[in-house]
Amino acid sequence: MVSWRSRRDRFARAAASTAAAALLVVVVACGGSASTTTNTKTNLNSELPSKIRQAGVLTMLTAPVFKPISYYKEGSTTDIIGSDVDIMRAMGDELGVKVNLLPVQFPEFIPGIQSGRGDVAGGGLTDTEQREQQVSFVDDFILGELYVVRKGNPAGISSDYYSACGKKISFTVGAQSVNTVNTLVQKCKAKGLPAPDTIQTSDVNATVLAVRSGRADVSYYDDLGFDAVNAAANNELQAFKIQGYPAQYWGFAVSKDDTQLQKALLDALKAIIANRKYAKILDQYGVSSDALNDPGINLQTVRPQGGSL
Repeated sequence: MVSWRSRRDRFARAAASTAAAALLVVVVACGGSASTTTNTKTNLNSELPSKIRQAGVLTMLTAPVFKPISYYKEGSTTDIIGSDVDIMRAMGDELGVKVNLLPVQFPEFIPGIQSGRGDVAGGGLTDTEQREQQVSFVDDFILGELYVVRKGNPAGISSDYYSACGKKISFTVGAQSVNTVNTLVQKCKAKGLPAPDTIQTSDVNATVLAVRSGRADVSYYDDLGFDAVNAAANNELQAFKIQGYPAQYWGFAVSKDDTQLQKALLDALKAIIANRKYAKILDQYGVSSDALNDPGINLQTVRPQGGSL
């Protein structure tokens, strides 16, 4: 006859064995998940050029004057935030490196990449065919174009592309708006309309200020984050989306010859799109409508967006 104590001991041993087996399943499952994440990041890190991989640092040139893309956090002169900045930091995390931000003027982006001052440049940089002759782009946004005017629209601008002909238009030196304004001048003349008067400014804030102050009638502005810009301008602005204007790609500029870094950054960008970090960043800064969920390299020539102009 089996004693009560013997039955109790056998039951305890069976329960312990079951618990141990369950714990082993949990440990194996958790270990497998962590291993997969680690392996993914290890693989991406191995894609980096050896100089960056060994240093553990990726240097990004940015002009922190463009809210909500790249700007100084309120009350700080050193803490840079923004959608492009946070996207690159998230990409750096996937690549297993720290992102070091180096503030520069916007016109210094491309020369800075060509000289090796930075590994990558970003913060509202438009991918154009002309720029692709100097650097390559890992594109992370796609967006349209706005005419920005003073509230009340005293100059009578509209969504019609040609409504800016004969007006005073401000633009940022070194930015894509230089080419945009030059094209407008040519198209106005070709249509027998008066060319706009052009007003050069040093950065995006000065371009907008020229409109607010009445020095300019209108300026170009990408349709990304206008609400934030207008809020910062005490809601003294209004905007019109230009009809027929081809969509533009924005991206991170990289050395044209460094195809290894280009691929590593593209793979990191795809990783944060897949794990939803990209979407969360865009939601945080209110720019989700300009998401590019199918990123690529030099998309302005590889995948151009047509318009009716």
